Amino acid sequence: MKLLLIGQSVVDHIHKSNEEIIQPGGIFYSAAGLSAAKEADDSFSLITSLDRDNKPKFEKVYNHFDLEFSNDVEQLPIVHLNVHSDKERDECYQNFTGNTIKLNSDIKFNDFDGILINMITGFELTIEMLRELREKFDNLIYLDIHSLARGIDENNIRKFRDIPNIDEWIKNADIIQANENELKTFGFKGNELQVAERVLSVGSKILIVTKGAVGVRAYFKVKDEMLSTFQPAKKVQSINHVGCGDIFGALFFSSYIKSKNIFRSLQRANHAAGMVTSYSSINELLNLKNDLNK
Repeated sequence: MKLLLIGQSVVDHIHKSNEEIIQPGGIFYSAAGLSAAKEADDSFSLITSLDRDNKPKFEKVYNHFDLEFSNDVEQLPIVHLNVHSDKERDECYQNFTGNTIKLNSDIKFNDFDGILINMITGFELTIEMLRELREKFDNLIYLDIHSLARGIDENNIRKFRDIPNIDEWIKNADIIQANENELKTFGFKGNELQVAERVLSVGSKILIVTKGAVGVRAYFKVKDEMLSTFQPAKKVQSINHVGCGDIFGALFFSSYIKSKNIFRSLQRANHAAGMVTSYSSINELLNLKNDLNK
């Protein structure tokens, strides 16, 4: 299996219970998930941005990827995360330019079995870039909505907003991932089921809605009939709420590329995300590969 991962690297400043934790973030979590899923014959490439000062923070995970087409920048974005146990986290950015990630014209996209795009900042790609990528690429594209669902104000605070041109984003990706709050920013009327029907009618093959401590539901079509399946969250002592959705997406996509089995892929991704919620330190992500086999 050969996969391409696209997303911004950021430095997280996590504020929780009067404590500030500084650690690698953004696409780092998706990369950690793919690293845990990687088998001997797999080959993974990563297109991201890195700066000289923070590069060592990411190396233990990024060393598993071909970084040939990644970009050098002067400073990575810093994201201040205020994490709450009972509601969506608050986000505020520093060093944020809103620049897209450069896609080198020499990349042979059709050499890949799948492309996972995680909109960490929401500015990784423009809709024109995604449309052009779709025209060039014949295999599966996975789009994690993430911060595409958030605008940015004059103080660099990220707040939910309706996603502009949402139909265009949807129809140029095969699999869409969003949490329940992000799904509301699609601007479609109705309940979750009605929104899912609209998403699939626009052109995506699968919609995945993550629901935190409750679990995850996937919507898909079989012979023009929309079906869904639900996986309850793994029962663990949850102490971490950062990066779990990114890990989920990486494990689902890598499993689905190989098996084309939605149910098996959901189970594997759900198990991985549950394990990550029980980790007390980002360093434990290096144990995820072994934990998945327990």
